[in-house]
Formats: sequence, C-alpha cells, structure tokens
Amino acid sequence: MLRATSLIGFSARQATGGASLPSSYGSDVTSTSFTIYGDQNSAYFATNAFDGSAGTNWWTNSGTAASDVWVGQDFGASNDKNIRKITMTFGTGGGASATYWPDDGKLQYSDDGSSYTDVNEWYSAAPTLTLAQNTTPQSFEFEDAGAHRYWRFLCGASGYNAVAEVEMFESA
Repeated sequence: MLRATSLIGFSARQATGGASLPSSYGSDVTSTSFTIYGDQNSAYFATNAFDGSAGTNWWTNSGTAASDVWVGQDFGASNDKNIRKITMTFGTGGGASATYWPDDGKLQYSDDGSSYTDVNEWYSAAPTLTLAQNTTPQSFEFEDAGAHRYWRFLCGASGYNAVAEVEMFESA
C-alpha cells in the first residue's frame, strides 16, 4: 500500500502487500557520501539530491528518454535500511521548471546493486505538474519491504529530469 501524507497531484499506480504503516519515522538516513545514480549532468550532480538544500538540483544529462534515469543511496555492506517513507522536493534551482520534473516514478531496492525490485509506483494526476505541486515536498509512505542495501528513485524516463531533494526514512 502506498500512502501519500502531503502529496499534491500524485496518485498510486499499484500497491504492495505487507504490514501496516508505521506511526512515526526517524530522521533522514541519506548522505551525499553514498549517492548512486544512473545519469547526471556535469553541472548538477546526483549528490545535490541529498545535500539538504532545495536550491540545488540533480539533473539528468540526456533530454531523451532513457532507462537509466535514477538516483539513490548505497547504505553500505551490513548497513541495510528498511525505507518506509521518502520525501521529494523538485524545486527551482538551476533553472529547473515543471518541464523538467518527473511526472512519475518508482521506489526500488536491491541487495546486489544491479537487480532492483519495485516497492511502489506513482504518477501525476495531471500530465504535467505545476510549480505549486512541485515546490511543496511530496511525501510517500510504504508498507514494509524489508531491509536492503540499495534504494533508489527511478524517474519516468521522459527526457530531462531534475530533483532538488530526496529524503529517505525508516520507521522510528
């Protein structure tokens, strides 16, 4: 099950099974030290998505659809995380606008860094999101998918993608 807590303009495409949602969460577990990505622009690095500033962005390098448009975290060997909530802010840094914000995406996990499993998928209720929808942090909560080393946000590959911040939380 996907639950959106402060979600504007998005809907769940599919739900997952599992335990109920937690009542509280710990602090953001992401770090720029462990950023992984499938694509990044030479001026807007993937680490920007985890630097704590909505004024910086991660941008993809290609303006054409690509299957490797994702950004995430490698939490390290023997440091698996059970991500139950993510918060994303798309922002306006670096000239980003609604043209560059992903309209859909997936949260995925992996234990080996190469084979990923979908936790859930969401999409914009409108074909293109508005400025108000994307400068407001978007929060998604997930049922238990277990603890895993790698977690990533896979963008809908529709061209350039820009994300200001991604935060990941475990239950408290």
